[in-house]
Amino acid sequence: MQKYESAANRISASRLWLVARYLGIPVFSLFPSIDGDEAAQQLQVEPEDLALLRQIKKLSDARRTAVMGLVEELNAGHR
Repeated sequence: MQKYESAANRISASRLWLVARYLGIPVFSLFPSIDGDEAAQQLQVEPEDLALLRQIKKLSDARRTAVMGLVEELNAGHR
């Protein structure tokens, strides 16, 4: 553990993902300099985008797939 704390060893992205998943937290919360709002700003995510994502995550897999198909179909007309 000391090697990780002193940065003598690196933690892989997949390991960070597993740790975050186990703790039930978003991966970016493991980085103290970036909170959720900052991460959203860096990704140029609008508050409405996050609200939509939260609603989509509440859907069952089948409904989420249906929503994805609808969005893809809507976007096909704008290319």
